[in-house]
Amino acid sequence: MMTEKDDRADQPTQNGIPVAEWIVAAVGGVLVIASFLFLAYRAVSEREPASFEFTIEEIQRVQQQLVATASVHNRGGQPVADLRLRAICKRDQVKEVVIEYVPAKSSRRVTFYFDDADVDAPIEFVVDSFTEP
Repeated sequence: MMTEKDDRADQPTQNGIPVAEWIVAAVGGVLVIASFLFLAYRAVSEREPASFEFTIEEIQRVQQQLVATASVHNRGGQPVADLRLRAICKRDQVKEVVIEYVPAKSSRRVTFYFDDADVDAPIEFVVDSFTEP
């Protein structure tokens, strides 16, 4: 047996629409507005230019070579393509790599091989160029 309280959500309001439908419509409206706000935020935040941060993850000696693995993090809001990166070890050894694509706010790993370098030798990273896809 239904009570008056249980039946209230299905009762039409003054304009003939049940309360449950109003609640579902309100939740749907909030979700649509939130989606538009999120897309607007992404459109504004992606205008930040690409900027890079480099982190050396691992350096090890393999036979006569120094193997350095680094992470290249694009901190900006713009993706980049054909990122030309140089790694300089002890100012005399320069290694270059081209990374095809680095999405916004993401990382890629690269590995460089240097001849006859010390494990403690400083490594400097330089971005030469990139294109905007």
